[in-house]
Amino acid sequence: MGTEGGNVSFHESSHWSLWNEGIVTRRTNGSAQFTPISGGAGDWGLLYAMTSFNDTKHNRRVQWGWAPEDEGNFALTQQGYQGCFALPRELFVHMATGLINADGNLTTLGNSHVTEQSDGTFTATTLGNRPLPDVIAGIRKGSTSTTYSVGKCSSSKKLAAGSSHMELIATFSDFSGAAGLTIAASLGGEEYTHIYFDPSSYTINVDRAHSSTIVEFSNSTVVGYFYPYASAKSGTESITMNVFLDGSLLEVYVNVLSFLPS
Repeated sequence: MGTEGGNVSFHESSHWSLWNEGIVTRRTNGSAQFTPISGGAGDWGLLYAMTSFNDTKHNRRVQWGWAPEDEGNFALTQQGYQGCFALPRELFVHMATGLINADGNLTTLGNSHVTEQSDGTFTATTLGNRPLPDVIAGIRKGSTSTTYSVGKCSSSKKLAAGSSHMELIATFSDFSGAAGLTIAASLGGEEYTHIYFDPSSYTINVDRAHSSTIVEFSNSTVVGYFYPYASAKSGTESITMNVFLDGSLLEVYVNVLSFLPS
């Protein structure tokens, strides 16, 4: 999921990738000292052995990771460990300006590097994480798209049948309770997956309790932290989910739409 930092205590996987921003200074004995000022998770899901390289041709830092076949339990076969690669990503510095501390928690729950400006607003910087735009453009090439306008609703609303290989973009605004999507639902309702944002805990949740009827499938809920920013001009930011479904592989990015090709 897109990294916004935050509490990492509810991450159940034994494979963990973290990032830190900090200040490097020189001690009196000549050694280097790193003082963290912000940090969080590189991925809130199952990605393992995340690494990156400097793409000098495009002046960007590219990251990728490997998702094991089962949550933290490697399946060793004659072919070796089973799993798959996630979408390659670009790491970048995400800066948000003109912010207000609407609920008094911006400097604590946001877990970004927050500085107050002379006009009383705040600027927050954190590690941005998005799928490579050129890869997404390639995936979308030759595809068809459909737009739905749901409007205000107080309960679930069924839209249309989809595919096991698709990208979904959904935006949720002006809501008080949990809001999200249900995808990959079987006709009889035996299988489905809930993806939702819970504002009470600032979490993105992927509820896999009914994602598969296979007994061995790991059905725990994957939880990621996300603290929405607020500004005097536009209020609290909406939640936009970019969901990539490729068979049994599911990836969710939050509020990266402005950084992706249209």
